[in-house]
Amino acid sequence: MKLLEKMQPALKQESKKIILITLVGNVFMWLVWGLLGMAFPEKVVFDITVLLGGLVGGAVAVWNFVWMGLSLQKAVNVEDPELAKKLIQANYGKRNLLRIVWVAVAIMVPCFHYVAGLIPLVFPGTGLKLMGVFAAFAKKDKREVM
Repeated sequence: MKLLEKMQPALKQESKKIILITLVGNVFMWLVWGLLGMAFPEKVVFDITVLLGGLVGGAVAVWNFVWMGLSLQKAVNVEDPELAKKLIQANYGKRNLLRIVWVAVAIMVPCFHYVAGLIPLVFPGTGLKLMGVFAAFAKKDKREVM
């Protein structure tokens, strides 16, 4: 587990959040997909391609986040700001390439349902934003009680 040794505690904690957000998002997607499949069986099919698309799409989303965190962790330790910027930019390009390759694979390879494979890519960002909104409301409610 060399990767875990490289990760700082904050990145490990945030990665756990991203894994949980992505897992919850996938389960929710599968539930909605299944319900739509029962309501409209001639139009919406829930099969193994939906499960595989969600699993691999979720793994790509989580890996993208972890890779970003490792890149930022590495850049923070670089003394030269220009070199740090170049490291972050290079990593951004590679992470975008990863997502583009996954989109192409999800669309072209028949064992994946492409929609189910692409939806999980938005789970980490959306989940973190929602957590921020809920945290802001929780703080607001605490201040009103005091």
